[in-house]
Amino acid sequence: MLKNIPSMRRWLASLAVTASLPLAVACQGGVANAGTTEIEGTLVLKGNEPFVQAVVVVSDKEQWELLGLHRSEAENHQNQVVKVKGQVVHEATPSTARRPSLKVLDFTPHLTKPAPASPK
Repeated sequence: MLKNIPSMRRWLASLAVTASLPLAVACQGGVANAGTTEIEGTLVLKGNEPFVQAVVVVSDKEQWELLGLHRSEAENHQNQVVKVKGQVVHEATPSTARRPSLKVLDFTPHLTKPAPASPK
């Protein structure tokens, strides 16, 4: 029995590595799509302090969580229409209650022209 200890250790080590692979894949962050996408919608801040999150509301049924956007920039453009280009981190799936999320690569607020002054 003592002669088999080194081979048993190798077997246990390989078993541990094999068992930990699904956990390592699950902890990657769920990257489903390495491509980039562009969305346009209203930037709002959702949640309670200190867990406020920047979200772009595209429609009543589509909202994207923004990752990597500075808090000050989100506050400056809150309730404004913005265009965001980014890498999809989590896609929307019917089986999860989580919002899809986007790692921000480019952030552009829409600058609208002021309404013309009415003649007096």
